[in-house]
Amino acid sequence: MARHVHLDRNAIGIECEPRWAGLARANLDHARYQGAIGTGGVITGDARNAGTLVTDPHVAGQVSLLLTSPPYGHHTHGHVSAGRNSGQGGVRKRNHTYGKTPHNLSRGSHDRLVCGFTDILAGCLPLLRPGGIVAITTRPFRKAGHLVDFPAQVWAAAQDAGLEPVQRLVALLCGIKNDRLVTRASFFAMHETRQARAAGLPLHVNAHEEVLVLRRPLDPGQESASVPQRQADR
Repeated sequence: MARHVHLDRNAIGIECEPRWAGLARANLDHARYQGAIGTGGVITGDARNAGTLVTDPHVAGQVSLLLTSPPYGHHTHGHVSAGRNSGQGGVRKRNHTYGKTPHNLSRGSHDRLVCGFTDILAGCLPLLRPGGIVAITTRPFRKAGHLVDFPAQVWAAAQDAGLEPVQRLVALLCGIKNDRLVTRASFFAMHETRQARAAGLPLHVNAHEEVLVLRRPLDPGQESASVPQRQADR
């Protein structure tokens, strides 16, 4: 969201975890200190209730862009550091846990997560202007060795929430070294693949995410959306 205010855009963020909401507010404060002229605010709450959490009457039906990503749970979330750098060996994992509140989607079943994310998008729908864009970043992952096509599930969930599909894009997780693409797959994806190969399963590592682009349907008779004025993040 700090990037939006640097671009002189107005942004609203909704985050259920107080820790990450506080970090987002700190980033906004830093952006203002750097001279950003856009405005931004962060609401701590459940995005499934976005329509009631965002109380500014000038926002409802005016948001032009919603950026979001579903909570994955501990399978793909967090930071990892190798203990060999400290001489202790092993691998240490941090920032991979979520809050303990019962409504937190990352702490339930996978079906509950998908249904809950559908509710999040449906809850945000009234904030979008007709033709407003929703961009969702999501990735496939492995669970117990089985590939979960999470992007396809999220693609379907977004349409169930009332959004129109626009485009599915592949974003490679890679870098450039000596004019060649080099994979930058996550530790979690690499770990799953190594375990599978050690067990005799010839799996390949997932080295991409998907960017799902959808939009709120236009009003009847409306040919195109007007110029975007406001941004929103979750």
